[in-house]
Amino acid sequence: MYNDNIGCIAMLDISGSMRGETVELVKLDAKAFVDKFYDGDQMGVNAFHSKAKWIYPEGASPHIVTVNVEESGGVETSREKDGARAAIDGISAGGLTNISSALTLANEMIKTSDAGKKAFFLFSDGCHNEGQNPCEVLGPEPPIYIGALGNWIKEEYFKELKDKNKKSRIYTRPNPYDVEMMFNEIRSGCVEGMLLCNQCSQYRKGTDYLIQEFLVPADSSKTQISVVWTNQKYRYISSGFARNCFQALLIDPEGRTTSLKPGIVRDGYCIFNVEHMMPGKWKCLIQYAGLGDDMGGTIGAVSLDCKTNIDIIAPGFSERNQPVSFRLQAECEKEILEGLTVSAVIRKPLASAEDALNRLENQIESLKFAEVEGGKLDDIDKLNLLYLSQPEKYPEFGHQRQFGAARFSKDGTYEYILEKPEVPGVYEAEFTVEGINQVTGQPFSCVKSESIWIG
Repeated sequence: MYNDNIGCIAMLDISGSMRGETVELVKLDAKAFVDKFYDGDQMGVNAFHSKAKWIYPEGASPHIVTVNVEESGGVETSREKDGARAAIDGISAGGLTNISSALTLANEMIKTSDAGKKAFFLFSDGCHNEGQNPCEVLGPEPPIYIGALGNWIKEEYFKELKDKNKKSRIYTRPNPYDVEMMFNEIRSGCVEGMLLCNQCSQYRKGTDYLIQEFLVPADSSKTQISVVWTNQKYRYISSGFARNCFQALLIDPEGRTTSLKPGIVRDGYCIFNVEHMMPGKWKCLIQYAGLGDDMGGTIGAVSLDCKTNIDIIAPGFSERNQPVSFRLQAECEKEILEGLTVSAVIRKPLASAEDALNRLENQIESLKFAEVEGGKLDDIDKLNLLYLSQPEKYPEFGHQRQFGAARFSKDGTYEYILEKPEVPGVYEAEFTVEGINQVTGQPFSCVKSESIWIG
């Protein structure tokens, strides 16, 4: 059984560069993140712009809150999670970006946690522009999991923050519709679980369905499956079929549609918490009807207490035009796992921040950016805001994907080499690892990601 609870401090960027639709999508995904905590986990949430403050629990220096979950008729309830979601709902964007203020608060609260595992979770658009250098505030413990939103991220994240703790990770996405994918990766990292799938989906206008497969390993005690859709006016329905509704069904490895229902259902998402799922390939069937417009969504599954451990060894920063080595270490009970298939997808920027600023100078100057409390948006803030407002207008500043496979090396790792990246910026590598665990004799499949800065 899963019994190693986590104490996690979430820090949410609500600066001026996050305004508009972006902050609304972040609020949705942050509420889903809070709802993924288990009974006995501990949490706190602060929000920061020019200065950070606690939004749950409230107060100048509150203690971390222990989550209590009650279940009745398959439905989970928690006063602590209700309070955190309500606090997140009440935030609005404005001001500069003071990451160090958020970290200062987090450093104090984490001292009050007695959880077996501890972690920081920082979500930001990557543009710290107020207060002390965050790298001077963050200590070696606990590990920090950073979700960085935007096409262009400042490099101090990658040079120093990640290096404080070998478990720390940075995940990046250029589009606010992909934020939940980062949150799934962070959730998996915080609990040291296995991310079984992490798929961004497009729900098409009208009535349709989609299926996402994921492989549940034999040594998993608990599996959490989350389904998120970005338009909250469409409601979840547990049975039957109706217009403007979503339905999620779990199909077991023998092809039977199960009676499993999500224990958590909110506007915009639902979450299944299932113990001791049948090992094998499961399917999540999403059915929907009467959508007026296309919209995005994600399906993520995390398995806990797996014996299989996959770790990525990669630099946080590398010089341009130099090969970059990603090494994946696959072990079970200290035994190296051989014979695995490791596929890679690298998301590479098409243009550097400097190039984009030069080419979009006139567009940036023509926009009337609202003044923010305590100062003005810097050039990277403006550039990200311009791109996020209408990314379809600027395809030349997007990303391209490079596909490949890692090879088994003599040192017992699987190595993928990114050959001489030319464009400065953030590169994200996603690896899908599949095969048989020779220790357990069982198949498994998981997703691991890592972001690096090329300068």
